[in-house]
Amino acid sequence: MKRRFKQAFLVKTSRLQEIGTRYTAVQGQEMGRDARLLVSVNDGGSRIDIGGRALTLVDGTIEA
Repeated sequence: MKRRFKQAFLVKTSRLQEIGTRYTAVQGQEMGRDARLLVSVNDGGSRIDIGGRALTLVDGTIEA
């Protein structure tokens, strides 16, 4: 969920123009699980596609 907040922040503050609508985000180095996420922001930020390789570590349901 944090990634979507970051994209929304970039769109709202117009910083997305600085980095472009397609970029690679990197995470997980501190945990020894390097990951590269391919991010594409379309339709003025209303659609955010995130791709890359994934490994499910936990699966479940959260009830509110």
